[in-house]
Amino acid sequence: MGDRRIAWIVTTCLLVLALGASSAAYVYSNNSAREWQVRSQQLSAELADMTAQRQQVQGLLDASQAALAETKDSLDEVSGKYNDAAKRIRDLADEKAQAGDTVGVLGTAVQRSRSVAVQLDECVAGLQELQDYLIDLDSYDPSVVLRVAEEINVGCDRAQAASDAFVTWLEGD
Repeated sequence: MGDRRIAWIVTTCLLVLALGASSAAYVYSNNSAREWQVRSQQLSAELADMTAQRQQVQGLLDASQAALAETKDSLDEVSGKYNDAAKRIRDLADEKAQAGDTVGVLGTAVQRSRSVAVQLDECVAGLQELQDYLIDLDSYDPSVVLRVAEEINVGCDRAQAASDAFVTWLEGD
């Protein structure tokens, strides 16, 4: 009976050990599962937080891109207005330069026309003087009258040449 008893004690010890090991394994497994469940819940919460943060950042990015597009549109509009204004300023400067040129040409024309008018006035005055001589020709020495007529003729020829040159200049030849 001694062998049986030893076998029974060894079997019982083995059974107790197996039962203890399986209880320990069950407790460890149960604790490990809880730890994994807790860790999984923590990771899920962190993932939810990160997803919310990503969505918030994406919202900010979308808003920034919309603001950038609006700014680009505004810049394009301002650039267009600036280009239009710059073109108008150049056009006005060209018009002013042309007006200045026209004023210069008109000033020259006035100056030349005054010169021609003075020469023509001298010619007319000389012809009126010659007319006085011719009305009373017997009272004057014919050589004096002839000399006066030649001087008047030279002055009238100069006035006619100045007038012709002025007309040619006006016509742009």
